[in-house]
Amino acid sequence: MLTKVHQLEHDLIVAALDTARIGLCVFDSNGMIVMVNDAFSDKLNLEADQLVNQNVTALSVHDLVINNLRDLVALDSAEVATEGRYRSKDGALHILLFQGRTLNHTDDQKYRVLSVVDITNYGITRDRYIELRRQLDALNSAVVIVDVHSERMPIIYANKRFEEMTGYSAQEAIGRNCRFLQGSNNGQAGAIKLKEAIENRQSCHAILENYKKDGSSFLNEVFISPVYDRQGNVAMYIGIQQEVNDRIAPFQSNAG
Repeated sequence: MLTKVHQLEHDLIVAALDTARIGLCVFDSNGMIVMVNDAFSDKLNLEADQLVNQNVTALSVHDLVINNLRDLVALDSAEVATEGRYRSKDGALHILLFQGRTLNHTDDQKYRVLSVVDITNYGITRDRYIELRRQLDALNSAVVIVDVHSERMPIIYANKRFEEMTGYSAQEAIGRNCRFLQGSNNGQAGAIKLKEAIENRQSCHAILENYKKDGSSFLNEVFISPVYDRQGNVAMYIGIQQEVNDRIAPFQSNAG
C-alpha cells in the first residue's frame, strides 16, 4: 500500500501527465493492467475502469490498429515506438504514437509502461517515413525523395534501383538536387516542365536525357508527385524514374 507521501507523488505525476495529455498505461508481468490515466483512456475512447484489472489484450479495441503490437506489449522487448490508428465515433481518423518500456521493480517483478500521444496534426512521422522507405526499396523503379523545405530541394533518399540505374550511390546523391543527373543539359523541355510543376505543387510526367556516373547518357522517364502533411502543406516530393531507351518513341509525343 502507498504511504500518504507516495500517494501524493503518484497523484501529482498522474495529474502532470494528464495535463500534458500524455496517456499512460502500466501492466504487470502477468499482462494485467494495473494503472491507466485519463489521457490514455480518452485517446482510446474507453473508460479507465474498462481497462484496469483487464488483460493487456483489452487494448485491441474495435477500430484501433496498433503496428507491432506484439513487440509493444512484450515484457522482454526493448524500448519500442510504434504507431496506431483509431477512428473515433465521429468518423475522424486519429494517428497515435505509442511507446513501450519495461521497468524492473524487483528481481522477479517487471512492469511494462506504455505511453501514447496523439500525433494526428503532426504530419509525416519517422515511423511512417521508415515504412515508406522500406516499401520503396522493394520497387523495381528508381525512387528519390526530395525535401521541399530547402530552397535547393536536395535529395534526402534514393533507393537501391536508383543506384543501379545511375551508377551513383545513395550517399553520393543525397544532398544534391536531382538536376545533377542532367549535367550541362539543363535547358530540356522536360526539365522545364518538371520545374513548373514543382513550383505549382503539382504532379508531373516528363522524359529527360540524363547521365550516369560513367558519363554515358540515357533517357529517363520521370514521374513526380507531392506528398502532403496533415495541414495540407507539401512535405516532400517523390520521384519515380525508369530508363526507357528501348521504348522512347511512344512516350516522346506525350512527354511535352
